[in-house]
Amino acid sequence: MLLRLSLLLAILLTIASLDKQALAQARTDGTKDRQTAIHGAVRDTRGTPLPEAVVTLTQPESTAPRQTTSDAAGNFDFRDIKPAKYSVQAEWHGQRSTAQEIDASSDSESNVVTLVIAVAPNIPHKSSANEKAAAMEFADEPDFKIAGVTDWTAVGGHGSDANLRTSETLARQTVLMQDSHAQYRLPGLTEENPEAGKSEAELRAAVSQDPQSFRTNHELGDFLLRAGRAQESIAPLQAANRIDSADKTNAYELALAYKMAGDLAHAREQTERLLHASADGNAHRLMGEIDEAQNDPLHAVREFEAAVRTNASEENYFAWGSELLLHRAIWQAKAVFEKGAAAYPSSSRMTMGLGASLFAGALYEQAAQRLCEASDLAPSDPEPYEILGKVDAVSPDPLPCIETKLARFVDLQPSSSEANYLYAAALLRRHPAGVNDSSAQHAESLLTRAVTLDSRCGEAYLQLGILSSSHHDMSAAVSFFQKAISAEPELGDAHYRLAVAYDRLGEKDKAQHEFAQHDAIEKEQAAAVEKQRQEIKQFEVAAQPEKN
Repeated sequence: MLLRLSLLLAILLTIASLDKQALAQARTDGTKDRQTAIHGAVRDTRGTPLPEAVVTLTQPESTAPRQTTSDAAGNFDFRDIKPAKYSVQAEWHGQRSTAQEIDASSDSESNVVTLVIAVAPNIPHKSSANEKAAAMEFADEPDFKIAGVTDWTAVGGHGSDANLRTSETLARQTVLMQDSHAQYRLPGLTEENPEAGKSEAELRAAVSQDPQSFRTNHELGDFLLRAGRAQESIAPLQAANRIDSADKTNAYELALAYKMAGDLAHAREQTERLLHASADGNAHRLMGEIDEAQNDPLHAVREFEAAVRTNASEENYFAWGSELLLHRAIWQAKAVFEKGAAAYPSSSRMTMGLGASLFAGALYEQAAQRLCEASDLAPSDPEPYEILGKVDAVSPDPLPCIETKLARFVDLQPSSSEANYLYAAALLRRHPAGVNDSSAQHAESLLTRAVTLDSRCGEAYLQLGILSSSHHDMSAAVSFFQKAISAEPELGDAHYRLAVAYDRLGEKDKAQHEFAQHDAIEKEQAAAVEKQRQEIKQFEVAAQPEKN
């Protein structure tokens, strides 16, 4: 839970900066002469590039939009534009994309957007290897192949860098669901082990009395492994394996124990023995996890695919889809999750994986629908609601169904600070604060409850400060922003808004100090994101050759 909350914190730090342009007038740092650029791509709903699309860039304060045309790869650029908020929309053969907002207030070259057009079926366009991969039907054989990996700079974005960061965070969180939902993945052992109820003391006593017994050693190793004590489980599992190396369950547990203990070399060696003996879906999946841990995603994804071919279990589908998503094979991940969700319709995490893939492909409303379905499948699980809050915060427009689901989250878990905060944020997004606005008042009460339940909820303090600012109560706003920073010192937007509040109160020195703090945090977080992207390679996808 702490890991998920830290991920949520990191992304909320990023998305909170989206509305800074509205406050930028309070800062006189000579930005008006700067130039920046917006880069992007036009795709259909399957991810196929659309060349010669007309792309229009509009600034709300300007009556003269700029236009350009996408190239043969569907890419486009707007260069030498002033830092501001813009609206970007594409048109192709009479079909239009949704207009997307992008905050280009930075002078960086990292502003990226992908515009998605639902192409009418009677409109022909050039086919490509990626088109066939994206349109995969996925019956018995997938018609795509992971051909290699490339540097993170090839990664595509959509909407804004905040959307891209959210997409990457959701991909990482999806991968983490493998461990959180199937803790040790020891199939069938509960039913097969009649001694599962024995205590550790009883199991150790049994080994002491009969150290050459396969059963006593295996049961002790199994007990320790399930207790999360992988390193301790290795010795009894090794002993059992020496006594009967043909027992597949013990052999698999030994490989898993090595992997969980961080001994990847022995884990690989033991897993290779399992696979040499016979094709096994669990062993293929474990080998994929070992490959990923050893920074070999190309081999890992092939092992995950082999796991599904051998045993099309929910766990194997999920591992394959999440590996594709992590390495930005978005449309292929979508296809695998769709197949997995059809096969396992009651799997909340499979539906969440599909939602994360749709979000990564800029299909925001479809993503929201799937994520709402996931919350219906597991209404007491906070994870779907956490993800709903993330995607809603950075989507170009408020998404359907999310507000009612987050309201249910509060109803089910009224003592959850996170539930109260997420519902309040959704309300404020849909009903901007006004002095007499009932929704804003409801949101304020939820935020107050959130910080009462958890004084470390910096984001809730931040929103309370924003509400106070909207009511022109700058002294209260300063207090809330200070509390937000005290709770979460790296909450960059709290420093920024505190600086603006100080500036409006005439405390220029304090304002400049907070602006400097904000800039330092932004720089540090941008460097961390870049490092993380460099560590995760992007898959290159090719079509399978036609069969005769």
